[in-house]
Amino acid sequence: MPIGGPARSSGLDGQAASAAASPYTRHIRNCRDAHLSSDEAAELEQFEHDIQAGGVYLSGGGLGCLSLAMTDDYIAHLLGAATAAFGG
Repeated sequence: MPIGGPARSSGLDGQAASAAASPYTRHIRNCRDAHLSSDEAAELEQFEHDIQAGGVYLSGGGLGCLSLAMTDDYIAHLLGAATAAFGG
């Protein structure tokens, strides 16, 4: 289901959601837990390069946003680029 449909039917407009792409699933209990190891930082940097090669730019730390202005085609492109960047 496209992101815009449910949001529009609820009377929302503008940005609907923000998303972070992260393969890390550890529990974060404090600020020290949020820091990436050197291996994780290298993996994230590679992911950012790979997804950018797929035509998607993310801000630092693998963060990106979804917006109601995005079409279904753009969201499909984003998901395809992310899947390819994760090696899928």
